[in-house]
Amino acid sequence: MRAQPVAQWEAVGHAGFSAGRATYISTAFGPDGKPYIAYRDEANLNKATVMRWSPADLAWKSVGSSGFSEGQAFETSLAFSKKGQPHVAFADAANEGKITVLRFSRGSWQTVGTAGFSEQSPKFLSLAFAADDRPYVAYQDGVAGKVAVMRLNKAGTAWEVAGASGPSVGAALYPCLTFGPDGKPYVAFMDPTHSGKATVVRLNGDTWENVATSGFSAGIAGVFSLRFSPDGDLYVAFSDGSLGGKITVMRLPRTRQVWELVGSAGFTMGQAAAGSMAFGPDAMPYLAYAGVGGADKADVMRFDKKTNAWESLGPSNLPARGIYNITLNFGPDGRPYVTYSDAAHSEKATMIRTKQAVPRR
Repeated sequence: MRAQPVAQWEAVGHAGFSAGRATYISTAFGPDGKPYIAYRDEANLNKATVMRWSPADLAWKSVGSSGFSEGQAFETSLAFSKKGQPHVAFADAANEGKITVLRFSRGSWQTVGTAGFSEQSPKFLSLAFAADDRPYVAYQDGVAGKVAVMRLNKAGTAWEVAGASGPSVGAALYPCLTFGPDGKPYVAFMDPTHSGKATVVRLNGDTWENVATSGFSAGIAGVFSLRFSPDGDLYVAFSDGSLGGKITVMRLPRTRQVWELVGSAGFTMGQAAAGSMAFGPDAMPYLAYAGVGGADKADVMRFDKKTNAWESLGPSNLPARGIYNITLNFGPDGRPYVTYSDAAHSEKATMIRTKQAVPRR
């Protein structure tokens, strides 16, 4: 790991802006160019809340009512449809812990399809939209333990299984969902059928197929992020069990179907409990991560293609300890935005960004 010139960071609003403890944080930028955050809101009976940054008011505003879900919300995942509507998927305590998806439309949150459409106790929800604007949700089935993917049917009335069978053969963990340049859904996960190593599959017609080699990581992989670069290469970030849980990033170049390291394996300072990867305007991958239990170093890093090394963008507003649920997004202003549950502020939500934009390539 190398250090580059120190980035200057600032809070978006104020640190700890949520009313209470914020967990299961998920963030995205809306079509209005503003950052949105979805989370389980302890100040509102642990129901789901979505907030939006309002530059005009220099304040965070609730999108609709705070605590808008019927019951407690777990495993929240936020994404925007092509129409610009925010959608939130979550494990819904009001429906036996099954998945419900709500969208904000005409001033209120409305159920998408039917509520409680999955098995009970799903984990690691990942929501994304296909080119036809249908939402897909990947998750770990709380009953069988397998990775499952469901999508809204074409009529928009109910949820259906995507593919003739699920993405994983057996029990699997940490699914991450994204759509490729080919319009197909891709899912990465920790694959116990390959000693807990990383596997990526995609849906081709009605069949889930391996993307290059399955079980391609050196050791057990706690998958954090799956992203396509602007050039169409596929990247996956994971905690690497072969290197004490430090983060490794690998990519599958579009021109050759062989997984390869991005920089060095296990390049972070210590074991990572949470991480999030995104691509900057310079087309380089960036990574935000937090240590185990919030006790170790948190950092934001950038891959430098010239040196083939990951560089720290710190020091920053990130405290050395007490960060949970970390996410990373780039805004239309070209700046990285990092959001986390902040132990220094009673585990309320904090968002920071750099004062300068990342230069475009």
